[in-house]
Amino acid sequence: KHTLAAQISPRKSVEGAIGAVIGAVAIAWLWIHYIFPGEVTPHFQITLLTFIPVVSLLAQVGDLLESLFKRSRHCKDSGSSLPGHGGILDRVDGLALAAPLYYFFLVFFLEKTL
Repeated sequence: KHTLAAQISPRKSVEGAIGAVIGAVAIAWLWIHYIFPGEVTPHFQITLLTFIPVVSLLAQVGDLLESLFKRSRHCKDSGSSLPGHGGILDRVDGLALAAPLYYFFLVFFLEKTL
C-alpha cells in the first residue's frame, strides 16, 4: 500500500482512492445500462462517465479535509452520536465538496442535455 496523505489520514491509500474512483464509474455505468437502458443518450453517457471520477475525487478530498480539521483539534472523532463511526461529520464529510459540484452538474448541465 502507498499512503495517500500519511500526515492527515495514515490509513488512506492511493490504491483505495483509485479503487473508489473505479467503483464509482462502474456503478454509474451499471446504472446507465441496467436501470435506464436505451433512455440515456450516448453524449450524456460520456459526459456522466467523465464527470463521476471528478465527483469521486472531490468526495475523497472532502474526507481528507475533515480529517485535517480533526487532526488540528487533536481529536479522533467529530462527535459521539454514532459510536464507532467518528460522528455524523465522518459519515457526510465527502459530501461537503462533492454535493455542490453535483448540484451544479444537475442544474446547469443535465437540464440542457435531456
